[in-house]
Amino acid sequence: MRTFRAFLAVMLVAALLAGCGEALPSLGGAEGGAQGALCQSVAAVRAATAQLSDINPDTRMSDVTAAKSRLDTLVEALRAANGVLQRPAINDMLTAYDGFSAQISALATQETLGPAVEGLQQNLGAVNTALDQAKTALSCP
Repeated sequence: MRTFRAFLAVMLVAALLAGCGEALPSLGGAEGGAQGALCQSVAAVRAATAQLSDINPDTRMSDVTAAKSRLDTLVEALRAANGVLQRPAINDMLTAYDGFSAQISALATQETLGPAVEGLQQNLGAVNTALDQAKTALSCP
């Protein structure tokens, strides 16, 4: 049963990553494939957060929400896979991302980030730290 769940998680992540234009994980062995899929998902989310690294008070909310929308798809792939695999490091990253996402949602009516940029930068830093810790905990390359 565990092998089937791991295979299901790999297939779910593969389908979501394919929809985002990301490289597909190897399907060699269900458990190893699930681990590989998580590592690829972590790398894809980390790359997507880099698009938000240069936010400043003049950054338009429309640009931030567009980048967040792309990021949401990748994060949901991780969330779905981790629903099966239950890796604590991924849970920590998801918690950090939820805080970042909620902060962006609270700013939705603003035209630019303005003074809220400092808090967003801190929350994005927390997401990136959690991603780096997940990469280490999962023994990703």
